[in-house]
Amino acid sequence: MSGIWQSVNNVNYSKETLEDGKIKLNLEVPNERFEPVRDKVLKRLAPSVSIQGFRPGKAPKNVLIAHLGPTLYEETLNELIPKATLEVIQHEKLLPLDQITYSVEKIAEGSGIKYNATFTVFPEFKLPNMSKIKVKKGKTDITDDEVDGVITQMYKDQMKKEKAPKEKLKMDDTWAASLNLGVKNLKELRERIKGELERQKESMEQNKYVDEIVSQIIKKSSFDVPKTLMDKEIARKEQEYKDRIEKLGMKLEEFLKNQKTTIEQLRKEWEETAKKQIKAEIIFMKVAKKYEISVSDKELEDQLKQIKDERMKAQYQSVEAKRRLRNILLRQKIVSKILELVEGKSK
Repeated sequence: MSGIWQSVNNVNYSKETLEDGKIKLNLEVPNERFEPVRDKVLKRLAPSVSIQGFRPGKAPKNVLIAHLGPTLYEETLNELIPKATLEVIQHEKLLPLDQITYSVEKIAEGSGIKYNATFTVFPEFKLPNMSKIKVKKGKTDITDDEVDGVITQMYKDQMKKEKAPKEKLKMDDTWAASLNLGVKNLKELRERIKGELERQKESMEQNKYVDEIVSQIIKKSSFDVPKTLMDKEIARKEQEYKDRIEKLGMKLEEFLKNQKTTIEQLRKEWEETAKKQIKAEIIFMKVAKKYEISVSDKELEDQLKQIKDERMKAQYQSVEAKRRLRNILLRQKIVSKILELVEGKSK
């Protein structure tokens, strides 16, 4: 249903609520806002324009506009439309869940532009009382048998590697010191292995603990997953599956036939996982919004400074890599907040 027309920052707009949680914004940017942006873009592009009879960038304005043609308007739209749309979205306090799709309906010299923007909007729902969620964390104790098992396997691997008879490669202090693990004897090796097993088990149990908490939040939260998001996630899983099969040098159809399954059956199996993943992401976004959780530029730069490996640090210099790192840090902060609320440690 289309809403009434409103205006913000010299952008006129109306809002339509579509099916499957989508919103369509109808927007009009009048010439008084469009023209300054076009002139700014024109000034930027002018020096690269070569027109017979004029020095680069010195041709009359109307000649430059005519010469640049669609390029000028395309560059102007790329600069103006996302900014104008964001202003309306923020004014309406909307939160898009997927990529915004734009469609330009009209653009004309002297009359501005008319376009629409469509996206899936964040669903309305209340977070449950986190303090009422009760989840027990699994034990992380490491037994002597587990430590012995790792040491025995290390010994067998070394025997196989060295192809040495048992009498020349004994499981003793000398053997332990020869592993180049910074230990002097079997006792220190046992302590090192036990510590590493404890860290691994602690990490595994922590992940299971957080996953169960998120599962409980999902069960206690009432909202539907938009079909468009489900379709995109299942399509992503399908593409990943196809890529893995092709990397093995096999054709998808033959592999599915050998596995006695179909891509339709697999899509059905992926649905539940996809739904949980999307709901978890929506809940994380809700927590971030409610408790105003974000990652500042300073926090991002401080994290990058902690990377000592120069090759790894170089990999995080692109905009996309920094965005991924910011998302990782944001997720960590959100999970920490959820744990505070569940464990009753939040102020």
